[in-house]
Amino acid sequence: FTTTVKKKTLAPTWDESFEVAEFHEGDRIVFDCYDWEKIGSHQYLGHAELQPEEFPHSKDYSLSLLPRQG
Repeated sequence: FTTTVKKKTLAPTWDESFEVAEFHEGDRIVFDCYDWEKIGSHQYLGHAELQPEEFPHSKDYSLSLLPRQG
């Protein structure tokens, strides 16, 4: 899924929801975050993860970015 681009902000927030069709018990959700660039490739900023035990529906989350793995 791709969210909307948040331009000209150092503290973006998203109020978006998605339905995941192929989600299985034990799966985690990973968010990859990029700095949008009008020209050239977007810069990878990091990722955030939600573990299955953190999934109560209709909850707001504040996640910290983790560095690229590998």
